[in-house]
Amino acid sequence: MSFELIQAAAQAVHAKSHARLAVHEEALEGVKIALRAGADGIEHAFDADDEAINLFLKTGATLTPTLTAPYVIVKRGDGILPEWMVKTAYKWAPRHMRALGQYAKAGVKLTLGTDAGSPLNGFNDTALEAQLMVMAGATPAQVIQAATINGAELLHIESEYGHLKVGALANFIVMDQSPLENITAVNLPTVYYKGKLVSETPDRSGELEYPLNKGSLDY
Repeated sequence: MSFELIQAAAQAVHAKSHARLAVHEEALEGVKIALRAGADGIEHAFDADDEAINLFLKTGATLTPTLTAPYVIVKRGDGILPEWMVKTAYKWAPRHMRALGQYAKAGVKLTLGTDAGSPLNGFNDTALEAQLMVMAGATPAQVIQAATINGAELLHIESEYGHLKVGALANFIVMDQSPLENITAVNLPTVYYKGKLVSETPDRSGELEYPLNKGSLDY
């Protein structure tokens, strides 16, 4: 889409007090166009350069990298997905990881999402996304903030979500070690929803192995 079209969309969206414009864009030039035009959030951003980083920092826009989306195509797609799709994921996954590392180290505001619903990618891969973000260069603290308060602020629902305080909805997880020291602690947590226990930590003997053991990526 052109700058003018995205800008018009941004103006229409921002006329509503709590609306946000999210732009799904993989290519670098498209990311920059969207940021200049007024996007509040960018999903994917498979590449990075100094100009894109500075635009994120200048505008305060949020990046949701969805590293899981190409990663699981590489790790799970052989013999299941079309060959062209797997080859494309092989091409882009390493660049995607490097780009996220650049954005994270520069201090771009991050949120955590998996692009669930894309091929072989489900909601149960949220913990994998957290680990991939750390592997790419984000700190565990950045990832925890991305998964909680940053997402709530992007959606303008931080009064009730994203942190623990009086009056919030008390959706939280309990882990057996600090994710700030080991991000894989988020893999199998005990989950509370609105202050009530909804799932106990399962038996860890069958814990998933990360990174997954299929494919030839070096992570």
